[in-house]
Amino acid sequence: MPDVLPNITNFYNAVNQYGISKKYNFKLESIEGSPVDDLFKAIPYDVYAQAAKIPSRKISTVKIPYKSFEYVVPMEASYPEHEFWELTFITDANLTIRSIFETWNKTLYDNNTNSAGDITKDIPVRVARSYTLNGVYPTVINASEYDISGTGEVAKTRITFAFQDFTAI
Repeated sequence: MPDVLPNITNFYNAVNQYGISKKYNFKLESIEGSPVDDLFKAIPYDVYAQAAKIPSRKISTVKIPYKSFEYVVPMEASYPEHEFWELTFITDANLTIRSIFETWNKTLYDNNTNSAGDITKDIPVRVARSYTLNGVYPTVINASEYDISGTGEVAKTRITFAFQDFTAI
């Protein structure tokens, strides 16, 4: 059997046709239906997450014995990160992104009035393809760190979300 060598032209053509997923292309396009959607749309620049992961989906299985065989059967789907999905945003000088998520978080539960608002929204998220996180809402606006002895690194804000499930569009 003859040796088959990789063909760089085929690889180049495939990359041109299908592209390559880049780790830095996680753009938050909208938060439609959230109480802060108008504030988000007013941001005069694109909002990219500096760090994020596409949430995972897990199907649990059960073993069903049948005669001398044991079949593995899918039972239910779960979303392991549904309580703690985290995004990290580069923060602008006015803390605009942080302020938007603080406002949304406060509409969920206001400790001054001890009242809860409309909790969840369905938010489309786009990264290489579109995902909609169903019933998503911010749970934690993490501390923003500042250090006078730093080397000029940009400030970042980590937001932790909870969601019910997601669909790939």
